[in-house]
Amino acid sequence: MGRLKIHLLPRTDLGKLSFAAFLISWILFVIGSMLPYSSGGTGWAFVKDNPLQVLVTVLILIVATLSVIWGLRSFMKHKEGSVLVLLAVLSGFYNIIGAGISLIALFFLDRL
Repeated sequence: MGRLKIHLLPRTDLGKLSFAAFLISWILFVIGSMLPYSSGGTGWAFVKDNPLQVLVTVLILIVATLSVIWGLRSFMKHKEGSVLVLLAVLSGFYNIIGAGISLIALFFLDRL
């Protein structure tokens, strides 16, 4: 078994896709944080009052999931050794947890 070479930039197509998805998720995060929203509602009332905020959160969840899947596949299948792909995978997990918790809290927190 050969040693894994560590490098900064991704070298495989899946690694590049993973890093691109990472960048898109952070751009969406910045856009979502600048959008105005009205607080106070939960569930579908919040969705109705803040459709762009919810759309951006769902897009972040989707793009972060793709970043993790593509990054893990590039590590396992193609032996990617890029630090940026590792950062994309870790950040993707963080975004999945954050967006997932906020969506769960939005719909189910008032029922607990």
